[in-house]
Amino acid sequence: MRAFKELLVIWGGGLLVATPLILPGAIAEASYKWPNYETDMLEEIYYQQVGRNGRRFGNFVATCDAGANNLGAGRTNAAEWLRLAYHDMATGDVEIGSGGLDASISFKTELDRPENMGSFAFTEALAIFGDFVSLHTSMADIIALGAVMSVTACTVSEDRLPVYLPLRAGRVDASWPGPAGVPEPHQDLATYTERFRKSGFNVSEMIALVACGHSLGGVNGIDNPHIVPVMDDPKLAASPDLFRDTCSRLLERMIDTVPQGVQLSRVITPISVKPDAILMEVDGASGNMSYMTIKGDLRVRLLSFCFYIVGRDTTPGVSPSACALPQARPLSSFTVEVVDTDPASKSTTTMHDNGGPGFPIETALIPQAQLSCTQIFFGSGYEMNLTVAVRDDAHFEQVLATVHLPVAQPGSVWVPRFEPRVLTMNKTQAVAGTGYSLYTAFFTTRSAERARMFAAIMSYALTGVSTGPKGNIELPFLQWKYLRGTCPP
Repeated sequence: MRAFKELLVIWGGGLLVATPLILPGAIAEASYKWPNYETDMLEEIYYQQVGRNGRRFGNFVATCDAGANNLGAGRTNAAEWLRLAYHDMATGDVEIGSGGLDASISFKTELDRPENMGSFAFTEALAIFGDFVSLHTSMADIIALGAVMSVTACTVSEDRLPVYLPLRAGRVDASWPGPAGVPEPHQDLATYTERFRKSGFNVSEMIALVACGHSLGGVNGIDNPHIVPVMDDPKLAASPDLFRDTCSRLLERMIDTVPQGVQLSRVITPISVKPDAILMEVDGASGNMSYMTIKGDLRVRLLSFCFYIVGRDTTPGVSPSACALPQARPLSSFTVEVVDTDPASKSTTTMHDNGGPGFPIETALIPQAQLSCTQIFFGSGYEMNLTVAVRDDAHFEQVLATVHLPVAQPGSVWVPRFEPRVLTMNKTQAVAGTGYSLYTAFFTTRSAERARMFAAIMSYALTGVSTGPKGNIELPFLQWKYLRGTCPP
């Protein structure tokens, strides 16, 4: 295991903690510039599993038989998650460009059809997935991720790497249930063939895809006693090479079957260095100098299998690092230099510059997380108080905050739609000696349904927009969970 000798953030400060995050094996990093609002959140949920800020999505499919003890005989999370992905996709019609993997199965009228026998398993999976849905991660994307991680969990062996299906982002959740489309056990071969054809699979691919799916979990005797008795253990693929070659290709096509007009992202790969919650605080003047405190984490990839979250202290679990910089010093970006030591070789230095321009930061419009807060009134609603620091010399004519609110869709289980609420931010005070003023907006709702969703999902995004003679500045992707101030009683 390598150890950091030094890690520098080139803006005048330094950062250092160490908490490993488990990753799939070596994957080439594609061209990427931070931030990328289409893929960043899904990349974090996929690769940032354990340790500091770990999302822990993979805990539910840590092994192929995970869930067998508490779900009951013949049931595992991996098998049910893959089955959910197929049943959601199977309502698609590639000829007319409708359906596919779009989370339409979350609607009760689709969920309760006979073709979705055992739908309680789907409801349980959707409840788990609901905690990871946000403005930037659709339920359909999370269903695809569940399938990807289930396949990996069930192809682990001592003599070869697991199968990692390529994962893309950009799926769009449906606003209504899909048509009937999943073949049922009692139907004839012609019906099976036609339904798979509509989904884009020919006869040989149909046979292979059914075999691939059932290799993870078999057929559950609880729901299909006329086909097979209750299974106590999941089946793994009889031929690892067949699964790796044929099944990987077909399962990738399955999760990438989307409605016409939906554009999927590049394949999501782990990012070598990725800022996580970089926050800036306008501190005020000290003597003849005014300062700005920059806090946050950097996620750094080591070897092929783990990330480290880094902060100033080398003790795991400490608070994020912080450094104070003079506000007179112009800031627009930062770079990261990693000095890595290996006991078997000399130290190596790597400069990370986000593909050339550095990691961007915005100093004209700065959310003040320490002065902002959220508060949940369980069963009745929640409130948010957002404060931003605005540079006076930007001469903005107005400062707005857009809050994307989750609203339950009638008949849908765990899949909200997001409605933008635009708030006008009002100037509350000037921060003496800094050239900044504070603007605040307050929002509250007493909707019990929204309170339930807000309690479950803390990754909703806020967007600040300032307009003025020098143009507009838009600052997206601040998450509610970073608003850490204390709301007044």
